Amino acid sequence: MKQKIYLILSLVSISCSVIIFACKEKSTDPPATATTPVATDSCKNITYTNSISAIVNANCTNSCHIPSNKSGNLLLDSKSAVENAIKNNNLIGRIKGTSGNVMPPAGQMKDSTTKKFDCWKSKSYPN
Repeated sequence: MKQKIYLILSLVSISCSVIIFACKEKSTDPPATATTPVATDSCKNITYTNSISAIVNANCTNSCHIPSNKSGNLLLDSKSAVENAIKNNNLIGRIKGTSGNVMPPAGQMKDSTTKKFDCWKSKSYPN
């Protein structure tokens, strides 16, 4: 009889431990998305000239999205073209991999790089 009681107590104890550790508090932070606000301190020096153009040149216009090879019927060869692609062609979603095919095809850019596009957009696309 004592063995049955110890067995039942052991099972109840294990079950309670599993329940307690499985019920951890869930985060209430929303997941990061293309519309998540960007901290302004990290955006201070983000402009087309000193940040965005170099990223676009290295990842988008090195062989694609130029007049001689207008991949996807999309040019990214100027500030206005990149701004337009963000506003009308979901460029930020594509480079973050949250919509459509991930760009560039060679692989998704680092978060620190894609956040620069969010900053640039949040600052109304400074030159």
